[in-house]
Amino acid sequence: MFAQFERDQLVERTRDGLARAKAESKRLGRKPALDAGKRAQALALLKEGRGVREVARMLGVSHPTIIRMQATA
Repeated sequence: MFAQFERDQLVERTRDGLARAKAESKRLGRKPALDAGKRAQALALLKEGRGVREVARMLGVSHPTIIRMQATA
């Protein structure tokens, strides 16, 4: 009984905190692997004809990161 009350309190505090963060326009979640500069660099390298894996190695990220970036660009 008491454990369920504690759990409900925790959930309520978490929701309140998330709502406050959203109201303050805070970005939630993990930081992007590629900032704007690296993103532009990756696109330029790909336009030169470099391979996805090569670009990923040069920028220190995984090749799926480059593929996802390409899909959204």
